[in-house]
Amino acid sequence: MASSPAKTIYLGANEPQERALDNIRTLMETEKYSDLVIKCQGRKFKVHKAIMCTASSVIAAECDHKMKEAENGVIEHSEFDADTVERMITCIYTLYYDVPEGYECTTPVRAPTAEGSKYEVTRVVGGINAQLLAHIKLYGIADFYNLPLLKVQAETHFADLSYASWDLDGFIEVVREMYRRTTTMDCGLRGFLHCCALKHIEEMTGDEHFMTEPAESEDVQDFAAKMLRQMAKQRNDDKEAHREELQQKEDEISDLANQLVTAASKQAQTEADKQKAEEEVEYAEGVMQHLANGLRNLPPSCTNGICHSTFGELYCERKSSTVRGEGKGNWMVRCGECRARLIK
Repeated sequence: MASSPAKTIYLGANEPQERALDNIRTLMETEKYSDLVIKCQGRKFKVHKAIMCTASSVIAAECDHKMKEAENGVIEHSEFDADTVERMITCIYTLYYDVPEGYECTTPVRAPTAEGSKYEVTRVVGGINAQLLAHIKLYGIADFYNLPLLKVQAETHFADLSYASWDLDGFIEVVREMYRRTTTMDCGLRGFLHCCALKHIEEMTGDEHFMTEPAESEDVQDFAAKMLRQMAKQRNDDKEAHREELQQKEDEISDLANQLVTAASKQAQTEADKQKAEEEVEYAEGVMQHLANGLRNLPPSCTNGICHSTFGELYCERKSSTVRGEGKGNWMVRCGECRARLIK
């Protein structure tokens, strides 16, 4: 792992902490004073027990309990690939790891023979799915060696990457690796995978190769079952949302209909009031015209044979109307002296 030291920026660290982290990084890069070797896929990683055992209780147990590793200072690791082990060590020393762009990895695939049996081959995966595979493996090795910080970082990187980008080619290997390296207890990391898959369910179901995998691979069957349940739940949620939306629209239409009925009723009442007012005006004009005609034809003296007085004063009163009621009929004019009717 030896390489030329490089200046690293540690976010959130003050100057003394940065110097301490630089010193630890230098130990990793120079391998100076190393007292433990981790072997994996023919590669040797010279590390320091004080750092590795402090970070991992599993490595500490291997070194403390007079195991073979404690006697010869070598840990043989075969569970994960060498790239994953190297990134794990980097994170222990520097509190961070990185998967470079253009990274490619190999993953085992069970391919069918002509006789129908299966044999294991390796497949090269690149692009976004290679990086997702790297983060899943780092999550797995963090769980294997009990490294909480690395586990959180791997989950965060996976979540960010799966949200930002997606590629169908090689995604089935991401699914297979996820279910190989995690359990149902790892609902956080698996949840990000399920969300990513649901976003691209049409592309997946439209690909014949992808759709044959659940039937042929036990690793993917749980994933397929989960997708079916998620799709059923999403469909039910969509149906419920549509039902609520439809109910809301029906309520809005009902309110609008009520408003239209109220407006029409008010309009009809306005028209009726207008017609009634016009009728009242016409009636009043008729009453006044009747009075005017009567006054024009008024005799010069009272028509009462007993009175025969000339008019000094006239007495007016309004008759009742069978339609409009008391005091709403025509005007009646009487003699001011004898009250004899002069205009009926």
